[in-house]
Amino acid sequence: MSDEAIAAATNLLQCELDWAYILKTSIIHGVSPLFYSGLRQVERVAEFDGFVPVGIIQELRELYQNCCLRNDRLYRVIRDVTKVFEQAGIRAMGLKDIQLARKVYVDIGLRPMGDIDILIHRKDYKKAAICMANLGFTPLPDPDTPFTLKYACGQNFQRKIDNVWIDLQWNVHQLEYDIYREGRLDFKIDRMWQSAIPMAINDSQILVPKPEDMLFHLCLHLEGHSYAELILFCDIVELLRRYEGLLDWQYLIEITKKVGAESSIYHVLFLVKYLFNTPIPRDVMREIEPGYFKGSIFSPLFGNLSPLHSSLDEIRLAASPPAVVMKEFEAVVREQAVSAMHLYREIDNIASVFRNIGGTAFILDGTFPEKVFPDPLLKSFEPIRFFVFHHDLSHIRQAFVDSGFKPIGGHESKSYEKDRKIISADPVLADRSTEIAIRCAIEESLEYLFKVKKATPRSKKNVAIRSIRGKLICHKGHDSRIAACIEIMALSPEDMLLYLGTCLGVQEHNRLFGLNNLLEFFRENTEQIDWEQLVRKAKQFAVLKHFAKGMLIVNKLLDNMSIPPAILSSLTGCTSPPRVMEWARYGPDSFERHADLQYGFFFLLSFLSSRGAKTKLKYLLRFIFGHQKNRSLLLRLVRKTASGILSLVRRKPYDITDFVYWVEKEKDLGMRP
Repeated sequence: MSDEAIAAATNLLQCELDWAYILKTSIIHGVSPLFYSGLRQVERVAEFDGFVPVGIIQELRELYQNCCLRNDRLYRVIRDVTKVFEQAGIRAMGLKDIQLARKVYVDIGLRPMGDIDILIHRKDYKKAAICMANLGFTPLPDPDTPFTLKYACGQNFQRKIDNVWIDLQWNVHQLEYDIYREGRLDFKIDRMWQSAIPMAINDSQILVPKPEDMLFHLCLHLEGHSYAELILFCDIVELLRRYEGLLDWQYLIEITKKVGAESSIYHVLFLVKYLFNTPIPRDVMREIEPGYFKGSIFSPLFGNLSPLHSSLDEIRLAASPPAVVMKEFEAVVREQAVSAMHLYREIDNIASVFRNIGGTAFILDGTFPEKVFPDPLLKSFEPIRFFVFHHDLSHIRQAFVDSGFKPIGGHESKSYEKDRKIISADPVLADRSTEIAIRCAIEESLEYLFKVKKATPRSKKNVAIRSIRGKLICHKGHDSRIAACIEIMALSPEDMLLYLGTCLGVQEHNRLFGLNNLLEFFRENTEQIDWEQLVRKAKQFAVLKHFAKGMLIVNKLLDNMSIPPAILSSLTGCTSPPRVMEWARYGPDSFERHADLQYGFFFLLSFLSSRGAKTKLKYLLRFIFGHQKNRSLLLRLVRKTASGILSLVRRKPYDITDFVYWVEKEKDLGMRP
């Protein structure tokens, strides 16, 4: 820690702090060992006896000691894996935690390791799986997962005897599920292999990415988790400190531009720079500065692709549908992936045209798609919103026309449309005619936005119920048109700021990620804000408390005059100080998972997706009397459903730390001070 940081920490320790919250937050964000190390550094310089409760220090010390022991054990496992891989002629590369804990952090116990990520070549997977089996590891959820091996970028393995998880990967970026190179977000994994360097682990060694590739990967990984964990920021900070003056920044700029990841890398580095006071060359930031923040559109477009592709093996294992039904499920999933790639291409093109012809702010917003199961009745996309300033209305209209959209109703139209036939290299879609129908509407009403914002969020349970209800009402075949709706919100600076600030204040989860849209607003807005009018509207819409929270969060990253002191003071009195780190990777929805009840849903979905009474009867009889891997399908369904119902009845109160398995107790404590 720097002298400045120690002084700031010393001042904070003299405040009245919620130590229970601090301890819990340090655990869920994976920074308890780092926090303990920081407190010890402050202790050496300043006297703070009595400021930190004895019980808190003791628990932090045990967490650090436990992390040391756990990491020592995991590195022995890594050594065993690398040895058997080497004997089998398998090239392996250690990712993230493997390199971070040993080469980047000054102490192996400062970086908790979760699962072990090892990169291999896809062609070596079968040999690697045999090696893993010889070491006692089992692939999850089952050894027989053809769709995971076909579409995913890796396979999870677990060894139950010591609860070690290893993720064998053949790629590190799986946003688009683009296995036929049709998208725009290709990580180009061959580059990482070509520049990898060896790292010793006791009497063995493993390849690891060179620092620049590692930095690039860590930025994408952090964005992929919506900036959810503080430890992922710390990884980047520590990497930059460890290799200060040694990084080839020009290489990072080149690969960032080549992959088209300017938005991802720039916005992560921006927060790293300002939140952690970490120096990043100004010319690097200038070279990779993007036209707009793309991260907020990734979840509305691609967020459902992982659960959709995973559901294929889950349905196959749970319900064993007829082959024709399974084929249809696969086609629905792949159609969603290809449609998302096409829609992203359209949105990115509109944004580029808009910026090139003089448009300013282009801020994106949307919600997670409804289609998390392979049911064609579920909506493929929720409405996606473009926020632009009202004075840019002519620019956004021109951008749509230049991008091939047809205005409905003349030059000053408020509606645009474009139908695009999807042609894919995916053989699953070879005999399938699909179009994406994009409809765009211009809205200028803040009332409309807040009305939509109040809508009740969906859970997987609600989506499953809607899916079954839809199947019972009508049996709809394949619809060749996938609908996508774009809403262009043309607002005054005051209305846009009110909505974006309120969204951040309402948001419980991933608030650091949500900051980016507000930061984009302040970067692009050049007009004087009428703050008094803004506050009046916040009261009018009954959102002043949430708006105040959003402003207090973003103010930490703005210059002192962005929000007038008088306004800031009045907003401070409207709400309690906001907590940005209250949730980590696992948010409030983590407590609503009912995996055992999925078996019943998957059976019903498969049964109702079967066409014709004869096919349904044949499937039902096979399900009742048939077996899969010597297990009765019906008995397993009954057992799993009963287990799911009992878990609902006997549900114990969850704590968010239940999802943090790096805190599991090791056998021997007291090894380190």
